[in-house]
Amino acid sequence: MLRQVSICSAIIFLIAVASFSIDTLDVIGHIPGAASAAVEYSGGRLYAGAGASLFIYESEDPANMTLLGWADFSSLVTGIVVRDDSMVFVGANHDGLYAVDASSPDFPIVARFKMPTRNHWVADIELTSPDTVWLCDNQSLKKLYFTGDTFLVVEEYFTGSRISGADFRDTLAVVTRRTFLSGYVELYNRAGDSRSGKIFLDNEECV
Repeated sequence: MLRQVSICSAIIFLIAVASFSIDTLDVIGHIPGAASAAVEYSGGRLYAGAGASLFIYESEDPANMTLLGWADFSSLVTGIVVRDDSMVFVGANHDGLYAVDASSPDFPIVARFKMPTRNHWVADIELTSPDTVWLCDNQSLKKLYFTGDTFLVVEEYFTGSRISGADFRDTLAVVTRRTFLSGYVELYNRAGDSRSGKIFLDNEECV
């Protein structure tokens, strides 16, 4: 009797699953290259990290994309943030954070923020203004000022913590941390003047 009930339950389950329509995505374009850990689309261009290189494609016609050029690094491309048509910020794992001139056909590297040790790597990049870049490097959250040819450290938060990601919306800051066995997300209210960019939680400064 139990076996018959189990069989009937299985049949009902399969019928229920089959009754749901499954949406599929049609492939309309493809680019060659190595395994990609980062990709960004902006202004009719596709920026794709392939291995230790950034490839830039004109992608108005996804079925026939045109390679415009590339920039090479020494480590896996793990993050891409497009500021505008003239500047792209690229994270290359242990290699560091780079600024690439996207307005030049040669796509030259114009600035680099080097990782101090192998325990640091580019885990996440966020942009909150044309010259303000936030870098999660597995050891802290850094607020960087981009001058056009160099990165300057404005503030450093959560030093020694395993920061794996961050996002910013208006006065809200979301930070993700991880440990050996777990991870968690923290939300902060951002306050203070734009120069210091202090992060506060319930009016208590968090550093």
